[in-house]
Amino acid sequence: MKRSLLLFAMLTFVFVATGLAAVHETVNLGAHQALSDRVLARFKGKADGPDRDRLLAEQGVSVVHRYTLVPDLVVLKFDTPPRLNSLPGPRDPDREGRVLLARIKKLMLTGLFTYVEPNYVVRTAVTPTDSAYVDGTLWGLNDISAPSAWDITTGSAGVVVAVIDSGVNYQHQDLSAQMWINPGEIAGNGIDDDANGYVDDVHGINAVVNGGDPRDDNGHGSHVAGTIGASANDAGPHVGVAWNVRIMALKFLDASGSGSLEDAIECLDYARQKGAHIMNNSWGGGPFSTSLFDSIQATRNAGMLFVAAAGNEANNNDVSPAYPASYNVDNIISVAAVDINSNLANFSNFGSQSVDIGAPGVNIFSCLHSSPTAYGPLNGTSMASPHVAGVAALLWAQLQPTTISGVADLRQRILAGSVATPSLNGKVATGSRLNAALALGVGVDGELELAITSERGLQVIGGRVASFFVRVSDLFPVNNALVNGTVSFGGSPQFVNNGTGPDATANDGTYSTSFTVPAGISSFTLSVNVTANGKNPASAVATFTVIPAPSNDSFAGRLAISDLPAIFTGSTLDATDEPGEPIHISTGFGQRLKTLWWTWTAPTAGVYTLTTDGSSFDTMLAAYTGSTLGSLVRVQVNDDAGFDWTSTLVFTASAGTPYQFVVDGYYYEPGPGESEGETEAGGVQLNFSANAPMLNNNFANRTAIAGINVVVNGHNVGASSEAGEPFHDGFSPSRSVWWSWTAPASETVTISTAGSSFNTVLAVYVGNSLGGLSLVGSHDNIGEDTGTDTLTSEVTFFAQAGATYQIAVDRSTFPSGTATQGNIRLLVARRPVNDNFANRLPLSGDLVQTQAFTMGASFEGTEDSPVGNFPGAGRSVWWTWTAPRSGKATITTDGSNFDTVVGVYRGSTLSTLTEVASNDDRVLAKIRTSLVNFGAEAGTTYHIQVDGFAGLAGEALVTLMMDGRSELALPELRADNSSTVELLGEPDRIYVLRATSDFVTWSGVATNTVVSRKTRFRETRPAGMAPRFYRAEPASLLGGE
Repeated sequence: MKRSLLLFAMLTFVFVATGLAAVHETVNLGAHQALSDRVLARFKGKADGPDRDRLLAEQGVSVVHRYTLVPDLVVLKFDTPPRLNSLPGPRDPDREGRVLLARIKKLMLTGLFTYVEPNYVVRTAVTPTDSAYVDGTLWGLNDISAPSAWDITTGSAGVVVAVIDSGVNYQHQDLSAQMWINPGEIAGNGIDDDANGYVDDVHGINAVVNGGDPRDDNGHGSHVAGTIGASANDAGPHVGVAWNVRIMALKFLDASGSGSLEDAIECLDYARQKGAHIMNNSWGGGPFSTSLFDSIQATRNAGMLFVAAAGNEANNNDVSPAYPASYNVDNIISVAAVDINSNLANFSNFGSQSVDIGAPGVNIFSCLHSSPTAYGPLNGTSMASPHVAGVAALLWAQLQPTTISGVADLRQRILAGSVATPSLNGKVATGSRLNAALALGVGVDGELELAITSERGLQVIGGRVASFFVRVSDLFPVNNALVNGTVSFGGSPQFVNNGTGPDATANDGTYSTSFTVPAGISSFTLSVNVTANGKNPASAVATFTVIPAPSNDSFAGRLAISDLPAIFTGSTLDATDEPGEPIHISTGFGQRLKTLWWTWTAPTAGVYTLTTDGSSFDTMLAAYTGSTLGSLVRVQVNDDAGFDWTSTLVFTASAGTPYQFVVDGYYYEPGPGESEGETEAGGVQLNFSANAPMLNNNFANRTAIAGINVVVNGHNVGASSEAGEPFHDGFSPSRSVWWSWTAPASETVTISTAGSSFNTVLAVYVGNSLGGLSLVGSHDNIGEDTGTDTLTSEVTFFAQAGATYQIAVDRSTFPSGTATQGNIRLLVARRPVNDNFANRLPLSGDLVQTQAFTMGASFEGTEDSPVGNFPGAGRSVWWTWTAPRSGKATITTDGSNFDTVVGVYRGSTLSTLTEVASNDDRVLAKIRTSLVNFGAEAGTTYHIQVDGFAGLAGEALVTLMMDGRSELALPELRADNSSTVELLGEPDRIYVLRATSDFVTWSGVATNTVVSRKTRFRETRPAGMAPRFYRAEPASLLGGE
């Protein structure tokens, strides 16, 4: 099965700043390049309107292109490139790249987009091979047994292959008769006859200049086209694999071989609109692109085949993916290159899971662009891919598939009809190279192939009905089979293939059944026996891991909260709604819920705080009173008051009153052509605590703060202003609370509200009465200067030893609509000791945690900013660490209370640092703490830089671990007889908690995903239960990740 991997060049693809630079400036993003002024984005599916237009205008962008292939996918153009408004003077593509990423992040923060991503640039560099092959030796055709295949078919003029490349020399003597002709266009009349936006697009398009002439000015595309379908039996010396075919020329690579993803997707869009059957893609480069993935997926859904070159870096694509060949879409065939001796080419990428097949790619003779009679040899997986596309064209003429499953069968024929090749064993999935004759003549052998799965793969949920599927084939789907099952916990389900129940489509070779999986078991086996007329009987067994269903999925099953503070964890991935459940916060038409419930009775009256901080998705949180779904009365709801799109409630509870709490995910309504919307889901962390009584509402009762580098907590729920109180940073006082602090030393100090739950305003004074106060400094929102406003306030000043300062925190009314009361987190800090690189602090070991206040940090003159940050906006702190052994190292800032950026470097001085890894947001604009992974080498010293995005600062928590090192804390027995166990584990990894009383039988009791470096498991323990022992294991080791 393919893995989600990376996109490369299939001849020899490198990133350069030439070519497209004549039209668009490019910026550097690590090892990649992207257009500086244009990005790809997908709207969330809401209709156009003035609010969207206003938000786009505020961000300085406009929509310059809309695709039809993927709903709501667009190209956005910035009004000004990064260098014009951010970096006067000489261009610096590295820093401009960071500004581009910052702009992308600001776009994501508008809430308009599902994703926004760079418009990456790709390029091919062609190197001719030895002249000994210029005599027209077409060894590749013989190697794939094309002459024998031609005895069966030479193709069909009704089969259209789109060559997505540098164009095609459509006047070439071996290609002119093979070109696709647009039936809706009249050649040469200067009119867009088919009203598709292109004038005279007779043979295809030129997406580079938005024109209808796909003439090749590079040569690469013509070479590819000749291998696929050069004409036969004429004056030209060349002949293609399928010499009865039509070539659609779709140009997105310019004369230098450069192209953008924007234009590549436009070519895919055109190919689908105009009815191409097969697409050859001998190009690549750049990291994973969701826009490109969605577009390829759309071609798959349109019944098209996507043939892609594997890349030319001698790289293992299983480890370092090469896109588009490595996208996990099942209409892709990824092709490696072999030479005349059937050896894997020394430049070819490979991958036993991610590359499918080998094909000739060394010294390949084909057409060139320079004249109607130009030919020449080239090397590359770019040359191997069109051999496969040509065979696909022969098969398409033979089979004429009209469905997605038909295309899947054609793809399977190509792979099943290949020839086992020793040099490819363990290097490509088939271990074989292409053979046209076998692909056309491959037949059934009477041996059934079986594949068992469920709607969730090899994981199912206990206590619920699950659907199971058996794929039965003998090269092609077998529809006359009898499929019987046996389940290890009892039962003999029968599978059907009639389109009823869980069986989505009748007679497609997939047999389905459903049954209830018992709760309380950790795994079970499903055995199937299959018989079919004319086939040998077959059997197979699959083992499924059972995940406990969320016990508090329903209102009736809500978990009771007793003593505070309390932390609960769980997951809404498997949560559902129930009849009568209210819409907690309406976010779109057709809203569906995925909710978990808790209940709590207030022991005393007071102010309480409930948050979902630490959850992995965009949560919504609500509190109610009432004892049934039908009698609920809303107390308070919140969507995004917390950090990273989490939620916070700060409310006043009445003693003895029962409260019901519910966590849901933000819902996105369906976009055009979509039948269902999407509800966000993931790991939940619910944090509940009682607030200390508010004693510092009035200036006279201000709370004293002692020391430096301290954090104090409070709230302003129910607070008010008082007579004679000054305006704070220009805002009329309304909900102010007060602290006082005496400086222990003369030094520069920063006071911050980072981590507070509402929109604060901060003011610092000297004086001993309201009427005698003198302002030291005040502030509303960090990020005003860069347009990345936060709700955090910060004041920096030089404190005199022994002087007492009065600190007021109030609510801000800008921007409007934000919360005006809630929890306050007040930080008082000096400049950190590890502010400068020279003073970096040492870390040691393979599991380390450390902390720093970054408010007083500065930016050194020669210091650079990690990826994604505004140049010069940094407030960084430094650590150094020497790897105790070789292995995977992970660094996170989970638990920090501000938007972090992390960089890891090697080198001995600032000016000689080499970046190893960097990250801004773990999930762009959603999880705004950072995570980096890198391969650490024993004895090598690494320097770790933690910065704040766009000048943000706060309390940074840093965790470094190697190889998924984890620790399980001692269990805590709570008053309600439940056990809670805290795990420090690898971020984003799923862990299963298992328990035993006898060290013989271990049963799974909870499954959680580590999000903010820690997670908590909870097991309800009936009274009198024997002592329990626990262990946590990654779900991947149990077949469930």
